[in-house]
Amino acid sequence: VQRFALPSSLRGFDWRGDVATRQWQVGLSLEASTSVSGLLSGSNYSSVYGRYRLDTRNMLSSTLAMRRGRDPGESLLLTWDHQSRMGQTQWSGNFMRTSQQRSQRVGVDQQWAMGESKILATSLARQNNSDSGSNASSWQWGLLAGMSPGSGVTFDASLRGAHGSGGNMLNSNIGLNWQLRQGWSLLVQYSTSRGQDPSTPLR
Repeated sequence: VQRFALPSSLRGFDWRGDVATRQWQVGLSLEASTSVSGLLSGSNYSSVYGRYRLDTRNMLSSTLAMRRGRDPGESLLLTWDHQSRMGQTQWSGNFMRTSQQRSQRVGVDQQWAMGESKILATSLARQNNSDSGSNASSWQWGLLAGMSPGSGVTFDASLRGAHGSGGNMLNSNIGLNWQLRQGWSLLVQYSTSRGQDPSTPLR
């Protein structure tokens, strides 16, 4: 049994709805809350989601979210999904703004067509953050690979890195799993992390 702490001294309402067909979908979410004690200011949150399928291989989607009152800000997410012989490609743009911070991220994620026993996915993105007069930008990349050559052996590896004005970062995980017999398996894993995320603004 899991127990979750509920926010105290808050009251409000939320409403969510969506409508969809085989080609498109639109969703709306509204939330409002105030402080019972009056010590905190109230806040309002709203988001609009839309998805439109151009054809069997292309789909566009967008999410716009806004918060007013306590911790105000806006965010916009745009994506384009494309299916081809090479696999599934998603182009995305994520833009966020608050009273003290700005963030923009544009990238592409690729799920390569490799067959049933192999997995290969790559990602590349450009991110820029600004906070209280300081700026940090970086290129971010990722690689995920896996294969099952048979005989109960599976191999997986992931690499994630970033290069920017604030430094470099590299995280890697490599694992090998061998199913010896029923109830017994051998797992070998190597992990390493170097540097820090250069997209974090330096104060």
